[in-house]
Amino acid sequence: MGRSLIIGGGLVGSLLSVYLARRGHTVDVFERYAEARTGSGAKRPSVNLTLCERGLQALEQVGLRQRVEELAVPARGRLIHGADGSVVRQPYGNHGEAIHSIAHSALNDAIVDFAKREPGVHFHFGQKCVHVDLAATAARFANTSTGAITEVNADRIFGADGAYSTVRLHLQKLERFNYSQQYLNEGYKSLRIPGRADGTPALAGSMLHIWPRGTRMLIGFPNRDASVTLGILLPFEGMHSYASLNAEDNLLAFFREWFPDVTELIPGLAEQFFARPPNTLLTVRCSPWSYEDKILLIGDAAHAILPSYGQGANAGFEDCAVLAQCMDEYRSDWRSAFKAFEDRRRPNMDYMGDLCVDHFVELCDLIGDPMFLKRREIERQLNELYPDLYRSLYDMVTFSTMPYVEAMRIDRRQRAFIDRLIAQEGFAVAPEDPRIRDSLLHLQAEAR
Repeated sequence: MGRSLIIGGGLVGSLLSVYLARRGHTVDVFERYAEARTGSGAKRPSVNLTLCERGLQALEQVGLRQRVEELAVPARGRLIHGADGSVVRQPYGNHGEAIHSIAHSALNDAIVDFAKREPGVHFHFGQKCVHVDLAATAARFANTSTGAITEVNADRIFGADGAYSTVRLHLQKLERFNYSQQYLNEGYKSLRIPGRADGTPALAGSMLHIWPRGTRMLIGFPNRDASVTLGILLPFEGMHSYASLNAEDNLLAFFREWFPDVTELIPGLAEQFFARPPNTLLTVRCSPWSYEDKILLIGDAAHAILPSYGQGANAGFEDCAVLAQCMDEYRSDWRSAFKAFEDRRRPNMDYMGDLCVDHFVELCDLIGDPMFLKRREIERQLNELYPDLYRSLYDMVTFSTMPYVEAMRIDRRQRAFIDRLIAQEGFAVAPEDPRIRDSLLHLQAEAR
């Protein structure tokens, strides 16, 4: 089947190596960072992400789901911490549905360890890609320690090197290559709340914690060791921004005013906060994702999205599974396989990019809004009474493998239906209302 070169040994690149090796490929994975093990610098904050059904299904196809779930914490809903000190519980579903919180580093290590045991997969760490020869299907790498240059030829190159992809940068030099990027005005840092001395979490476990304060927001992710990883979201500039919170005194004053219930739980808050610069958040779109039958972009290199819907890693893992389907269908016809992959995935990811922007606004501004909460309560009741006829958009995206665009089509009809229900004065969802059942049946027929 030939030699495949994967540039980028992160979440998507390492999983892709397994899918390729299972189909007879010899795979070389080149990763710019040195190999780092979970536990090194364990006291330092670590970025967390959440896995849902579509990502777990892609892991399950290669036998990785159980191991990853053992490392993760199931979160069965949100706890919304209001500015007035109130706490509101919002379960993700009526049947104990959960997303799975896991440290990025722990997940990456688990997949790399698994992939390294796969016959035909070889990892090369500390190798930064500095050039891609599209016509020759070759790449040049610089050793990040010594500067030594390595030239690598392959039958195919897969660019899994993230939102700032070097592979994509070379594709952008081609005529008719479309590319756009859009940054948020906000960025994020990670902080850490340790577990209590008795081994219990300082914040309620098995839940995500959200402190919505407009574009200044705090999100807490539970960890297996009873700690909580906090993501602090702030504007880069302006009042109460990364630019203005530049000293310990004004940082602590800000936290005590905006997040008083959590401030004292963060040891060395200022030290953690100022340890590293904020991370940027952006949306990337491009096309085409491939060059002839030689080069393919995958994961964030093809479609970086905001983390607000928790779909980045899940979508990247799903990419691997869909690409595997296309390879199986088209066998040695790589050009057709690459085209089919993009045809199936790009419309979904274009939609998800927009949805993540909308959901960012929802998390920042709407999550405590009375009308938003009323809509969510109606959705919860409809799902409980008519589980075979109604699923919310969040449920379809997070707890199924339904294509994103299909979920969008269904949601548009359901949203208009709920708008009509809300407009009815004194409306309440009543058990076994034949009018509602008939309406939901009609919506399902339309969606088909």
